[in-house]
Amino acid sequence: MTKAHILISRLYFITITDTGNGIDPAIEDKIFLPFFTTRKEGAGIGLTLSKNIIEAHGGYLNHQSENNTTRFTICLVE
Repeated sequence: MTKAHILISRLYFITITDTGNGIDPAIEDKIFLPFFTTRKEGAGIGLTLSKNIIEAHGGYLNHQSENNTTRFTICLVE
């Protein structure tokens, strides 16, 4: 007897767009590192923690930064 399992999942996307100053290309590869921050009062754990939680649930968090627009996209799987 052969059993086949078909996995059908739904993807949910959340996009956050900021039209502020954007992310400096010089630090773009560091923004998801633990304790990295550009703020005096910042702890640098927000993006790292968010990314880890999302990935632990099978999703992903990525970003695009062009000119003065930064867009973070969260993908979650049902």
